[in-house]
Amino acid sequence: TRAIAEYQKVVNQYASSVVVPFAQYKIGECYVALGSYQEAIRAFEKVPPNTDFAPVAAYQIGRALYDPDNPGRNLGGAVKALLQVPQKYPQSPDAARALLLTGQCHEELVEWNKAAEIYRRIIKDYANSRQAKIAQLLLGHALREQEMYAAALEAYDVIRKAGTQQYPADIVVEATLHKAGTQALMGDHYEAGRTYLRIPTLSELRQHNPLMALQATIRAGDAFSRVKDTTKPYKSLAKDEYQNAIEFYESHISTIEDPKLKQKWDNLHDIAQTRLRALLKQIEQQ
Repeated sequence: TRAIAEYQKVVNQYASSVVVPFAQYKIGECYVALGSYQEAIRAFEKVPPNTDFAPVAAYQIGRALYDPDNPGRNLGGAVKALLQVPQKYPQSPDAARALLLTGQCHEELVEWNKAAEIYRRIIKDYANSRQAKIAQLLLGHALREQEMYAAALEAYDVIRKAGTQQYPADIVVEATLHKAGTQALMGDHYEAGRTYLRIPTLSELRQHNPLMALQATIRAGDAFSRVKDTTKPYKSLAKDEYQNAIEFYESHISTIEDPKLKQKWDNLHDIAQTRLRALLKQIEQQ
């Protein structure tokens, strides 16, 4: 509150100063930190237009309405506020992030078609932004939620084909995982299994995010085990991947110190063992 009072002095005493937009914006930030969202919105609305802080203030109005901690949270209002940013300040870096948050609002409202439209807009209008890379992944998710599986695969493949030269490694990995999951939803379990095993730089992933690598290995086993063609050794492929997962667990578990993280590893190990036992029993009965 003291900071708000000091910034307000600047606004009151130096009304014509170039520092007023900054001070007014900081008042809004302080109110957000205090959890006073209505006061924050009113403060951001007072940031003078056509100043450097106007675009980010407009974004923060939408962000405040979206904030899950806001008792007066209003996703519809957030969408309207956020769309003002690209409309009024299309060249601002805040335009792309306002659109990205708009897409997330539509997702929560279960308006997947509108979310997909927003993500396409980001990819088209702000192709070189960080938000465009995230939007490409989220576009795949939005299409998948609409059961537009083929289009979702295309969206994920844009990321996979460009690889880590154009996209952050975590986005490439997530796109690959979701492509495999989408293939499974389409009933193409064999290709889903192959995709799980094609996670870019899987050996590198095993070093930097071994838990995710363990999950992918188990999912590959799950996918192969669901293939209906009994004329080919898909059950054997599934068995191999479950065994690989167990061996990978055994080689890494001694390095896991965090109890919560270790619990996740243990749970996945139990899943791999349970599914391997069930699969072996199934193989014996055939």
